[in-house]
Amino acid sequence: MTFDWVHSMAARAAYTGLAAAIPLAALLVAGEVSLGYTLSVVAVATLTSIVTSLVSLPEAKGKELPFWKSVLYRSLRTAGQVAAPMLAGVTLLSEVDWGDFGLTVAGAVLVTLLRTMQAYLPEEVHDEEVIFIED
Repeated sequence: MTFDWVHSMAARAAYTGLAAAIPLAALLVAGEVSLGYTLSVVAVATLTSIVTSLVSLPEAKGKELPFWKSVLYRSLRTAGQVAAPMLAGVTLLSEVDWGDFGLTVAGAVLVTLLRTMQAYLPEEVHDEEVIFIED
């Protein structure tokens, strides 16, 4: 593990925790979920991100993907990392509040999409040519 890998892993984990926290914060304010539930889902989503980074961290391997594949890959990872802790303590699927589940997972994916669109991904292929026009 290099410093760059640890830095990339920590950034991914922080972004995943933030992506989980934003939609859960809205549910918390609305009184739909408890503070303990919110904190536990965010903590486990962050831990899940760390574990999945041990398996695969494209930017640390120098892997390059087209932009759309990078966005899809990150969105699916975030969805899984947020969905897993929400289902972890459930005995029966009938116990899941599917409205909260859907809102939280969709909200986390939306946060990931917005954050991704705001900045290029490290594993994105940068083959565009920049042209400067002088006045």
